Amino acid sequence: MKTIVKLTLVALLWSGVYTIGENTVNAVHPLSVAFIRFFLTTLCLFPILWWKEKETWKLQKQEWFPLIILGLLGISVYNAFFFLGLKESGAIKSSVIIAAIPMVTTLFASLLYRERMTINQIIGVLLSFGGVFLVVTEGSLQSIAAVTNGDLWLMGCVFLWSIYTIFGKKYMQRTPPLKYTSYTAFFGALFLFPFALFMGSLGTIFTASLTNWYQILYLVIFGTVISFFWWNQGVKEIGPGKTSIFLNLVPVFTALSLLVVGQTIQLVEWMGTILVITGVSLTNLKLRQSKKTAVSDEKTV
Repeated sequence: MKTIVKLTLVALLWSGVYTIGENTVNAVHPLSVAFIRFFLTTLCLFPILWWKEKETWKLQKQEWFPLIILGLLGISVYNAFFFLGLKESGAIKSSVIIAAIPMVTTLFASLLYRERMTINQIIGVLLSFGGVFLVVTEGSLQSIAAVTNGDLWLMGCVFLWSIYTIFGKKYMQRTPPLKYTSYTAFFGALFLFPFALFMGSLGTIFTASLTNWYQILYLVIFGTVISFFWWNQGVKEIGPGKTSIFLNLVPVFTALSLLVVGQTIQLVEWMGTILVITGVSLTNLKLRQSKKTAVSDEKTV
């Protein structure tokens, strides 16, 4: 499956994290949801890791520190902030704040890895973000004007995920995506446990309804195991800046998912969808051209 297709599917799956996650955190404490999400993810990933990479599944000495730090920042702290913010700000508003990640990631990447932003990328980011705002605000900024504690949690997520994505590229040069995803999930769950136990009313997990458990399983299987693996593959193959652009599709898919439950999609939302898709396509135009050039160069050698 092509990288661009995988990352588009990641955006679709993560849109479900917003809509389903919003319902889940209203029944189970956000910190408990964050912990159980990555605890179950770890249980899913490690058997696969051992099966596929029997010779190299154990961490080497030089891998411990970076993966612990990335698990702490990109998994435990990020998800604590995310679910706390999601509960207060709701699915749509959360998705537009998180959509700022591509710009922050691209800026950080251009500074750290000298990933030069092309005109296509700049225009694509602006179009995508403009489309996101159309979708989530219905053409009016009034709905996101008031900054809440939830908004601040989510703004913290923007910087944390940018760091996770950028430094993930560096360490995935020598650590396979599956191994990287498995261990960051493990360390993330480990750090989340005491907060879920003492601050997150962990006992609410055991009183959750069957519907809540179905929601949690979606967060684990589709929103984490599959999505994180494909995301980390994307970071390794096309870089953090280009990969993060696909987050702009999440608010669009979040809005469209409401159509499934009977909500009418307004004209401004369709306009936003077109802008986001155009922006993502324009941003990746340079990527596709570069790959074609690389193939052509190989043939001439």
